[in-house]
Amino acid sequence: MYKNTKIFFHGRSSNKLCIAKLIERNAQDIKIIDFMQNHAFFDKAIIATGTSSRHIGILATDISNCLRQKYKISTKSEGHVHSKWILIDVRYFIVNLLQKKIRQEYNLEKAWTSPSPIQIS
Repeated sequence: MYKNTKIFFHGRSSNKLCIAKLIERNAQDIKIIDFMQNHAFFDKAIIATGTSSRHIGILATDISNCLRQKYKISTKSEGHVHSKWILIDVRYFIVNLLQKKIRQEYNLEKAWTSPSPIQIS
């Protein structure tokens, strides 16, 4: 029971940490989609746009390093080879970092239509 409470607490705090890091590093069009009642694999999805492959790679590295240093959370990620779309799995939420063209092409906000996205920036 205490372990789950700790994960829940870190989940909210680590969401805020990710968003703060995205804002600090000039990510664009940051949104959170809440799946708390609709999805079995994760509670929330954070989606943000980077300006280039390098920018997306830096965002992903910074987020993973901050979560590891502050909360001892190890993340798993995919997409570093081309850095057009990097997905970071933080167990109870995911972070999608996409280049603008890729984000428009896949339109994740529309694909996940049930929940309403929350506009951050």
